[in-house]
Amino acid sequence: MHLEKLNVLEDRIDRLIEHFTRLKEDKNVLERSLEEKVGLLTDLEREVEQLRQERDVIRDRLGRLVDIIDRLESLEAAEPGTRA
Repeated sequence: MHLEKLNVLEDRIDRLIEHFTRLKEDKNVLERSLEEKVGLLTDLEREVEQLRQERDVIRDRLGRLVDIIDRLESLEAAEPGTRA
C-alpha cells in the first residue's frame, strides 16, 4: 500500500518536473520574442522621429516657398500696367 502511494507521488513529481521544464522553455521563447519586439519598436520609434523631423523641414521649406510666391505676386501687382 505504501509503495503504491510512493509510486503515485513519484509519478506526480515527474509530471510536475516535465511541466516546469516546458514552462521554462516557453518563458525563454517568450523572452526572446519580447526582446525582438522591443528592438523592432525601438527601430520604429527612431524611424518615426526621423520622419517627423523631415516633415518639419518640409513644412518650413514650403512655408518659405509660399512667402516667396506671395512676394512675387505682390511685386507683380505693384508694377504699373499689369492686370490684377
